[in-house]
Amino acid sequence: MALEILNWKTFGHSEILRYIKKSVEQDRLSHAYLFTGPDRVGKTTVAIDLACLINAEHKTTKSGNVVVDLKNDRQAIRIRKGFHSDVKIINNETPCSVDGTETKSRVNISIEHIQDIKKEASLKPFEGEAKVFIIEGAQNMTLEASNALLKILEEPYDRVFFILTTSSTAHLPETIISRCQVLSLRSVKKSEISEKLSNIYGLDHSESDNLSSLSRGRPGWAVSAVKDATMVDSLSQLVNRISDIMSGSLEERFVYARKLSNQFRTNRDEVYAELDGWIDWFREIAISKNGLKQHLFFRQKESNYLEITEKLSQRQIVKAINLLFEIRGNLKNNAIPRLALEVLMVELPFIDKN
Repeated sequence: MALEILNWKTFGHSEILRYIKKSVEQDRLSHAYLFTGPDRVGKTTVAIDLACLINAEHKTTKSGNVVVDLKNDRQAIRIRKGFHSDVKIINNETPCSVDGTETKSRVNISIEHIQDIKKEASLKPFEGEAKVFIIEGAQNMTLEASNALLKILEEPYDRVFFILTTSSTAHLPETIISRCQVLSLRSVKKSEISEKLSNIYGLDHSESDNLSSLSRGRPGWAVSAVKDATMVDSLSQLVNRISDIMSGSLEERFVYARKLSNQFRTNRDEVYAELDGWIDWFREIAISKNGLKQHLFFRQKESNYLEITEKLSQRQIVKAINLLFEIRGNLKNNAIPRLALEVLMVELPFIDKN
């Protein structure tokens, strides 16, 4: 069967799309996929595209070819709008039923989430060809949730697909990984993101080039930034906040650590994103120190970076980056948040304001 797929929402991941297309042509779709890659690189977008492909009408042309339109098909439209009864996206913000009461975890994907999935998976598709469950941030599943999902994956239901996404497989049980078809999404070339932003959203070259640089190879971030101008402002505020903390007193650092540890209780992803911002900040300093300004993400901050490079040694920069990765990993492994973050603040180098 010659298959033509129109209007993928995904861009920059042509190898992944070719693999999915070939799997459909050969009728060899897996019942479970695991998409890995950096945050906002496009994992959920690919997952939704795949859900649309599974449920959209496959029209046969006079020449015998099969065409699937992932934009204009009725099923695809309902899936993209979040109205489709057979396609669900589950994450730590998704309400679940606990003792008959709907509640939100906001931290983990709980066993109650998986129990809700199991109930729905046992029912036949209502309006589409198959049921599709997209589990975003699968690394946030509790151990009980992982074990419950494993049992489902070991005895899959007919016409039910699972698509898991994660930024890291390090915190997923090997038993879950082994029962999924793993597809890794890598960072997308800056030029490709810039071109898409210009073609799809009509941005001028300067604006698309700036956003593609700030995106760090993540199409999802770039597209979100087009729709929400405050994202660039938030990034600028993060850079300024880090610079202030680096030149602040130990007391100011402890106040900051306490705020982050409190935030960690309600939204861990935001704290991880903050720590990623710190890693990127030190990367920018390292790049500036080595005279490679063309590789800066946030080129508007170049003059600020140059001032800081004179006050930090290469060894201090490398040590700080390694420390940040270590603390981030410790938090993932259930370290005490306040203690871990205070240690970070003590061990990071101080910059003289003068």
